[in-house]
Amino acid sequence: MSLGERIQQTLDLKKISQTELARRLKIPLSTLNGYVQERYMPDCFKLKEIANALDVSADFLLEISSSEVLNEEEVALVVKYRGLSEEKKKVGLEYFRFLGG
Repeated sequence: MSLGERIQQTLDLKKISQTELARRLKIPLSTLNGYVQERYMPDCFKLKEIANALDVSADFLLEISSSEVLNEEEVALVVKYRGLSEEKKKVGLEYFRFLGG
């Protein structure tokens, strides 16, 4: 999956529009759309800002992490987990430990 596809996938999973992300980054929508459509690439500083705004790592966006890349369902689970209260996170982790045996 390419950088642009990763950005769009994360936007979709977090229900953030390109317009909203561009506003958060203080860049023109056309610039963000250029990254998503891969007409051009963000520099390392802008990539870090994008990752921070989306609450993911730059490694995730670039797919350079040494760990296995998450599929769409796994990414959705992580996004939902991060949105839970601390108490619900504990309950969820206990449930996953139960499922894992």
